[in-house]
Amino acid sequence: MEKIIFNMATMPPRVKSLEDSIPTILPQCDVLNVYLNDFDKVPKILKHKKINPVLSKKALGDLGDVGKFFFCDTWKEGYIFTCDDKIIYPHDHVAK
Repeated sequence: MEKIIFNMATMPPRVKSLEDSIPTILPQCDVLNVYLNDFDKVPKILKHKKINPVLSKKALGDLGDVGKFFFCDTWKEGYIFTCDDKIIYPHDHVAK
């Protein structure tokens, strides 16, 4: 089966939203790439073996929502999804 890869960008005021949306994404993916705009450190909710967090200050700086495309040069195979940190995804989002 091909990999399922989600890509997201977020910012500090949305940590609570992350706590709600991440659990709905993780069971459906193999990898979740998260671009962290204006974070000083990786939030606890993103410390998981499936999650690849990137701090904006160590990358291209604040990119806003466009940060979810920071990872596009790594998209070589599998199913690629972009997602939003404010959405609670249904359990069958990938399947449908």
